[in-house]
Amino acid sequence: MKLNHLIEVHEFLHNNTTFSNVVSKLRKKIPQKLVSYKSSFGYLISTLSEKFNVPTVVITSNPEESSAILDSINFWSSSTSNLNFTERNEIFLEKYKPDNKSTKDRMRCLEALSTGYFQNKRPIICSSIQSLSTKTLSKENFDKLSMKIHTGDKINQKDFIDSLISSGYTHSSIVESVGQFAKRGDIIDLFCLSEQNPIRIDFFYDEIESIKLFETSSQKSYKNLNNIFISPVQETNIFQDLEKIKINNNIFFSNTNAEEKKNILEEFASMKKGERTDLINFYSGFFDNGSLFEYINENILIIKIENHNIDLEMNLMETRRNDNYLNKIVKKNILPNFPLPYMSKNELTKSLEKNKISLMLDQRNSIDNELNKLEFSIPKIFDFTKDSIFRYIDIKNKNEKIIISTDYPSRIKEIIGSDKTKIFDDIKIFSEDKINIISKNAGEGFRFTGDNESFLLLTDKEIFGRKKKRVYKSYSNNLPSSVSSEPFKLNDYVVHIDHGIGKFTGTIQLGSTDKEFIVIDYKNEDKLYVPSDQIDRIQVYKSFQKNEPVLDTLGSNKWIKTKSKVKKSIEILAGELLQIYAARENIKGKSYVKSTEWYKVLEESFEYEETPDQIKSIEEINQDLISKNPMDRLLCGDVGFGKTEVALRAAFKVVENGYQVAILVPTTVLALQHFKTFKERFEPFPIEIEYMSRFVSNKKNNEIVQSLDDGKVDIVIGTHKLLNEKLNFNNLGLLIIDEEHKFGVEQKEKIKKRELDIDILSLSATPIPRTLSLALNGVRDLSVINTPPENRVPVNNYLSIFSEDLIREAILREIDRKGQVFFVNNEIFNIEIIAQQIKKIVPEAKVEVAHGQMEKKQLETIITNFMENKFDVLICTTIIESGIDMPNVNTLFINNSHKFGLSQLYQIRGRIGRSEKSSHAYFLLPKDSRINDLSEERLNALINTSEFGSGYDIALRDLEIRGAGNILGKEQSGNISSIGLELYNSILESEVESLKNGNEESPDFFLINTVDIDIDSRIPEEYIDDIKIRLNLYMRLSKIRDIKDIFEIKKEIKDRFGDIPLELERLINITRIKILCHKSNNVISITGNNEKVTIKFKESLLDIKFFLESKIEENIEIKSKTLMFIPEDSEKVLEETEILIFKLIKLQNEIIEKFNSI
Repeated sequence: MKLNHLIEVHEFLHNNTTFSNVVSKLRKKIPQKLVSYKSSFGYLISTLSEKFNVPTVVITSNPEESSAILDSINFWSSSTSNLNFTERNEIFLEKYKPDNKSTKDRMRCLEALSTGYFQNKRPIICSSIQSLSTKTLSKENFDKLSMKIHTGDKINQKDFIDSLISSGYTHSSIVESVGQFAKRGDIIDLFCLSEQNPIRIDFFYDEIESIKLFETSSQKSYKNLNNIFISPVQETNIFQDLEKIKINNNIFFSNTNAEEKKNILEEFASMKKGERTDLINFYSGFFDNGSLFEYINENILIIKIENHNIDLEMNLMETRRNDNYLNKIVKKNILPNFPLPYMSKNELTKSLEKNKISLMLDQRNSIDNELNKLEFSIPKIFDFTKDSIFRYIDIKNKNEKIIISTDYPSRIKEIIGSDKTKIFDDIKIFSEDKINIISKNAGEGFRFTGDNESFLLLTDKEIFGRKKKRVYKSYSNNLPSSVSSEPFKLNDYVVHIDHGIGKFTGTIQLGSTDKEFIVIDYKNEDKLYVPSDQIDRIQVYKSFQKNEPVLDTLGSNKWIKTKSKVKKSIEILAGELLQIYAARENIKGKSYVKSTEWYKVLEESFEYEETPDQIKSIEEINQDLISKNPMDRLLCGDVGFGKTEVALRAAFKVVENGYQVAILVPTTVLALQHFKTFKERFEPFPIEIEYMSRFVSNKKNNEIVQSLDDGKVDIVIGTHKLLNEKLNFNNLGLLIIDEEHKFGVEQKEKIKKRELDIDILSLSATPIPRTLSLALNGVRDLSVINTPPENRVPVNNYLSIFSEDLIREAILREIDRKGQVFFVNNEIFNIEIIAQQIKKIVPEAKVEVAHGQMEKKQLETIITNFMENKFDVLICTTIIESGIDMPNVNTLFINNSHKFGLSQLYQIRGRIGRSEKSSHAYFLLPKDSRINDLSEERLNALINTSEFGSGYDIALRDLEIRGAGNILGKEQSGNISSIGLELYNSILESEVESLKNGNEESPDFFLINTVDIDIDSRIPEEYIDDIKIRLNLYMRLSKIRDIKDIFEIKKEIKDRFGDIPLELERLINITRIKILCHKSNNVISITGNNEKVTIKFKESLLDIKFFLESKIEENIEIKSKTLMFIPEDSEKVLEETEILIFKLIKLQNEIIEKFNSI
């Protein structure tokens, strides 16, 4: 049992007689039953899986239980791949578009059972009986579609791509998520299930030269592989042989008339062409004829949890599905004998009985004599007089090992009062000491009493009363690419710095050198052709106005006047901001230098991984708090990006330094929400938290007021009641204002005036552009959280016409799992009619209505009742768009979703998917809509992209404009509309920089010098055929300001696209020349061709003409402010020009040094 003085946790069970007997009989293929306490199930399953060393399938009665068991297994076993064969999340026999997120989870399970491993680990698969009974891709089709490829294999590239398409992979310009592939020349990128990151396959004609892993964020490869297993990514294989489909569904086709058959086969053909993807789910029963049982061989261990509940659920499921099926036949939604994508109860029962290595795991005794019981029990309290840990310890039992599983290991060490107690990251092994700490929370403890020994598991639930939150474990790193977004899209409005607002209509190759030009349309059908290497002079147009902007006229003075007027306004704004900032620097505030061990405890108890932006924001705020000047910082971040955690840590730091914190929020609902969050996170610490609102009695409010004055309350959370002049703080240090734009200037100034030296942290749920935060650097303290949290349970999205059957099924599903539903209808005039309709569709549900025109108290009461689970469905307008956090609401309907802006839809969707449950968003369209119409393009973007992919980028544009308006104020909104947000930000950054450095004139430092040499320098279309990627690379090259970054981008381009062609090499050389000119600060432009080059300078060269001619060997001619140069080799004009510029810079520096030494 001892290994280097370490104990293995599974050994406690291995040495138990009852457990050993069960294992022995299972090895003889005799099905077994075992009774144990529920919180031990994860421990038992992981131990059995390790003992048998085979894949394990765990079956539960419902999806929530399946997720809970999986979470427990994740705690007990890190040496296995723990997967969830989830529900397909489709409501079958309905025509709509699901996003198929759950399909990837299910396909991982098929791969794991088919190969015996997943990502090089033995699998444990959890599945509910509902998920198990839904049909899937047959094992025959899975094997046919799967392929293992090795370096050196010969395979036709076209055949390879056809195989990928048949396996459900979709073509994309850039690979960011599972199931995508991209082809660029001889390179194919694809994201398969078997690796956490996508792979890059480099062909030499039809031979595989290399296979590499690459990162989605940087798109750079980092590791070579010898081989890769590529399995299908879609369950419904619509590319099956038509004759085989007819044979498999013979009963239906032989009983259906010719006309109906013809219609169905035509719809199958349109599905294959990708025209009617909304029908795949409807017809899935025709294609899906396999089940998970086909993948379970006789050596796989099956564990059934609470078998009586599984039987009960099978009966309910059968009844509900049959009723729904018959109802659809009666309504003529489907024809008789229409194939179903489910197994019948009879088929399920037979399949479950086949496997003999089968164990029933139960909590209850039954009358069966063959029952085995393990002595697991709830941790018993022995001494109520002792504190939270020692009260559970049985001092008489000397052989009992104690494991404390916690998110607060340092705090536990402090409570125990022993520095020698060891902390382990994983529970697999621990020391032979009496007490061990595991820095992971199991969720719920137990006591196991064995034959000669026992062990006690204590968790945060027993010690602090804290529930564990489930963390979504992703088997794919699908971070959106940081190098993929195009600077502007086809038909976007853009702003050219010299010519104003136009419309981008594409690119064209012109001239004898085939150079690529960006085409911008202006007023009167005029066109501007901008060389692609000057793309940095163009920016996308964003503004507050909803109408399309007026195009400028080429050659007109209007744009010059507009730009000049805005520039003057920005100069004044930048000056004012700098003055305010300087004045604040003179006020002396409090400094919170002290940092205790408790702060580290709070950090380590955070259940998620902090995002880079969160870490940066926490560091910035901590620096402000340590500084002796009062903080006035704005923290911006989108819904659910983790602002509350950042604010919470700031509050903790202030309290640990002996000061009070006030948190001002706009609504009582939000006050209650923050109160619950702060209470829960600060539970293990002696911190007094109160909240004030109209829901708190006058007596209690008065007590809080007194306690604040006496210094007995550390943190107070409240609405405008906190602004009451009767309220006196004993020692206020920090004011946190949530949704600060909802408070007037006067309200915010009330507290500031009373407490001049307090620190202020304002929170805004509206993101702001990074360009604006950079522009305001040094004049406004901003922290921006733009990175989404990892491992958040993704929302399942569906696009459908308004269907009563769909609405009923989805609402009942949510109610069945004790959840709640948002139904958003943004038109108040018919909201009551919709509410009555929903009550009629689902009479079992309790339904209420909420909208912004209600009396404030009535609205708050309804929202509070909904938060407290007093009813099931809230029919509401977009009042739920921001602020409120309701983790129990995990189904969302948006009626007439085509009438919403993408940013609105994105923010509303952000209200769900905030718990460990799977969540579902249904975007509904009117009954007569065609789902695939072009008008629904933005809805498709939301459905088809990953949670934070390109759909998020589009939504972010609208949100950022709103955020910029909140910060800059109304006066600047007009200026932003005149020239666009991006150009505005660039000029603002330029002004701020020049004022800080004391420059008189404002340099346009965001632009680089023009180098226009008439030579074929471009990104050839045959090298990169996707215009989005070409524009992205042109923009990235144009923004490089350091030679070393050129080497990096060259390496990336070669890795992603193959050997760099001559035309692109020339473009890179031109970029190098631009960078050198930019550094010289004297070169204005370089023009010419391969025969002659002209360099223009800011200053006259006549004074140093003879000096330059004596030092430069090249063939040059110097005039006042120009230098003409004839290259020796016209083919190497760029290389020679670069050498010449380098020499000129060196000589310039020599002259400056000599001048300075005089």
